[in-house]
Amino acid sequence: MAKKKHSSARSWRQYDHDELVRVSSGGQTLFEGRVDDKTEDGTIVWIIPFNGHRRLIHVEDDVEMARLTP
Repeated sequence: MAKKKHSSARSWRQYDHDELVRVSSGGQTLFEGRVDDKTEDGTIVWIIPFNGHRRLIHVEDDVEMARLTP
């Protein structure tokens, strides 16, 4: 699957440590979990899925991330 190119302005700075998020692609949920860490510029985040091991997500990956609401 080809990766989409995103502008360099895109980042995930708005997500905080321990925040619950959903990671999806093409409208399909890939996994849900909590933000474990991120780079200072917000281009890379590490998510710990509820049912798996820590995952690294880069802004140029073909995914979207959204906050989970309680």
